[in-house]
Amino acid sequence: MTETWFLIQANGRTYWRKFGDKDCWRNNDHSFTPKYPGDKILDCQESKFKDLDHKRTSLFLETGETGWLDRQGRWYPCPSCGHNVYAEFILKKKSCKLENSGWVMVRSASMFLCLKRLSADQRNWLLNQGYEVDDDE
Repeated sequence: MTETWFLIQANGRTYWRKFGDKDCWRNNDHSFTPKYPGDKILDCQESKFKDLDHKRTSLFLETGETGWLDRQGRWYPCPSCGHNVYAEFILKKKSCKLENSGWVMVRSASMFLCLKRLSADQRNWLLNQGYEVDDDE
């Protein structure tokens, strides 16, 4: 079902929201966020939430300590604790699919998770970033 979504900039962050009532925005999870005088509407689109351009939101980062690392060693930074949402709305895949295909979930500056043996590119990227990598990973 398509709905009207507004790209809102509030407190330095950018989100897709719907109108709730005169005092609040409605979020995708049906919760509400208060409206503030400084909120700016940047865009308006008719769409399903999953089909919106989420690269225009605060989910999309240029740099960061947490994120996803693909098999070729390409880095996809995401907000801390935002791996699942980033995977779904930016990469258009479920986290479990990424994990099962060998992507690395980087959880912090010292912790990562990979369900498969690291590729040479992933190993090199992790070592270059200062992670400890065992020989059997």
